[in-house]
Parts: sequence; C-alpha cells; structure tokens
Amino acid sequence: MYNVEEMKQTILDAAKVANDKVRGQFESAFKAIYRDNAVPREIEKELKIKLHKIEKPEDINYVHATAGFYIILTDLDIGNNKCTLRHDDTMVAIYRGECNKVKRRVQSHLFNKQYKAEYKQRESIYCAKIEHGGKDFHEQYWPACLKIGNGESGLNIDEDFKENNWYVLVHNMRKSSQAVRVQAELAFDNVFGKPLASRDKT
Repeated sequence: MYNVEEMKQTILDAAKVANDKVRGQFESAFKAIYRDNAVPREIEKELKIKLHKIEKPEDINYVHATAGFYIILTDLDIGNNKCTLRHDDTMVAIYRGECNKVKRRVQSHLFNKQYKAEYKQRESIYCAKIEHGGKDFHEQYWPACLKIGNGESGLNIDEDFKENNWYVLVHNMRKSSQAVRVQAELAFDNVFGKPLASRDKT
C-alpha cells in the first residue's frame, strides 16, 4: 500500500537536494562576483546588480522595487561584525535580506519614520476606497527592521547617522520565489559570514 511517513521523508529529501543545489549556485556566483570579498567598482550590467549610495529619503526611489536580495553596507562601527564583504575598504556589510518589495523594505530599515508615515497614508487611502466598494488593504507591514545594538527597530540615517556613509547593494531577482531568495541569504552567510545586524534564525 503506502506509508505516509516515508512519503513525507521523500519530499523532505528532495527539497534538501534542491535547496543544496540552489545554495551552491549562489555560493559560486558570489565568490566570482565579489572576488577578494570586495564589491567591484564596476558590475557587469547583465548581472542585474546595483550599488546605491543612500543619503536622503529620496535616494530610495532609485532602488529596485520588486523581488530581490539586498545587502546594507556602512562605515559605522557596530561592534564585532564578522562579515567580510566590503566596499572601498571602509564600508562593511552589516545586514543582508530578501524581499518581494526591496525598495519599501530598504526604506523600512533606513528611513523608518518615512516608511511608517507613507504606509499609514497608503492604508488610509485604501480604507477610504473600501467605503466606496474598493478592495481591502493587504500590503505587508514590516515591524522588525534593522537594529543597531539595543536601539529601536528601524533607523533614520538622515537624522541619527548623518556622519556615516550608507550603501545598498541589490540583486534584482524579479520572478523569483522566497524559497530561492532564502538560499541566497544562506549562501551569502556561508561565503562571507553572517552580518551582525542580520538577526534572523536562518
């Protein structure tokens, strides 16, 4: 007949093989792109990777909007950060993440006040439409954001960290799934070490 426990294990084993393969591909790519643990000054266009210097809220508008994998780098000393990926020697990766809406997710990390205000604005507009037969508001909200030390969740770098430099490195992964992007996170950690401010349990 059939054994459901064996069937379950068969699926788990197959998923592990697939995850290992995808993670291995990311590891090889990261090693090739970021030789000597450094972000290259020029990145080949076909790789769909962009490095953005972030200084003011408006800079977020140039960040890739849909699905992707992103890395936040800064010259701010946040303590015992073992991640080895750097840019221009002084910038070190302190956070890496994945999301289906990278631009807004990065905004939530670096300009948290603006993110919260704009989220509430979008929500109120949708609520007004609902009263006239519109659709419910289903946009994801991110309460857990980049945290430094024992500080609050979410930074406002234009207010509190003006003296420091901030960059966001974005891998465009449009049409990917979260399962794929999570393997990118794990591969990054395996190659460069997990950034100190990335506190997820992966």
